[in-house]
Amino acid sequence: GSNYVIVADENSFFQPCSKQDNAGNTNMEDFLELDLKHDFADDMETLITNGYITAKVGIPEGVKIELDVEVFHWKRGKWEKTVYSIRRDDFCTAAFDPKEFWYSLTNQMPQEDRVCPPQKGTVYHINNLENRVEFNNAFAFDMEGDYKIVSHFVAGNFSSCITAFVTVWKN
Repeated sequence: GSNYVIVADENSFFQPCSKQDNAGNTNMEDFLELDLKHDFADDMETLITNGYITAKVGIPEGVKIELDVEVFHWKRGKWEKTVYSIRRDDFCTAAFDPKEFWYSLTNQMPQEDRVCPPQKGTVYHINNLENRVEFNNAFAFDMEGDYKIVSHFVAGNFSSCITAFVTVWKN
């Protein structure tokens, strides 16, 4: 298999979805208050994020947060759907599961901040979070290129959408 590095674009960390991708969901800014600062590491590629994310609304106890992720590849001047998608019926369980590919990111969150589902006023502290994930031993066709990741979160009557733009290259 091949090893890849996935690097998020510095302008799109926790970005609200476009109207086209949002599909009628509530805007992310209505659910979360973001106070994040981004700085480049010495390599001028790695983005280090610090700050906090505060929940503006609470998810009722016992209501599971569902996650649906769609991945699009930039080809021939437009975003094309890929075969990659992720669905998790219980995001709170999956968020901190060491078997998930995003664990290297969520594991950087302090243990005391791992409150899920969030209650109104829950604060998630972000300390030196890097914008890169390694994806090793991938048995797939060449994955290098630019991608758009659209993540839909649904919890009871609440639904929202977050987009990230990433570049993938062989490591």
